Amino acid sequence: MNPQPKLLFDSTVGPGPVADFAETVDVATDAQGAALLAKLGLTRADLPTLLVTDAMQKLRLVGTRLNDNESAALADGRGIPAAMLTVYGAGWCPDCRVAKRVLSEAGAPYDEIDIDQDPAAAAAVIA
Repeated sequence: MNPQPKLLFDSTVGPGPVADFAETVDVATDAQGAALLAKLGLTRADLPTLLVTDAMQKLRLVGTRLNDNESAALADGRGIPAAMLTVYGAGWCPDCRVAKRVLSEAGAPYDEIDIDQDPAAAAAVIA
């Protein structure tokens, strides 16, 4: 049996999620949760974050900045509809190239916004 997913959130920003599909971890009060967030290279701006592991505790999926419906869908293995995928990136960004390659190999259509060409998109990503 796979362990229950973890849903990390920050209670100083707003109320915690109601998530019967995941163990909720408040990084504002749980030092281990905050350390896990940092270990993954994420910040509180990336919350809420869903972590799904397999039976061997190997991390299989990380979803960041998700709403409740997206978190529930990912935890249930249903995913996010491909029609909703947008990659904000730049040609010089190796992580962006990897993300686009993975999506293309999976046959998942996505919209792409080049933040070098769209100042408003760049500002949105930074915000």
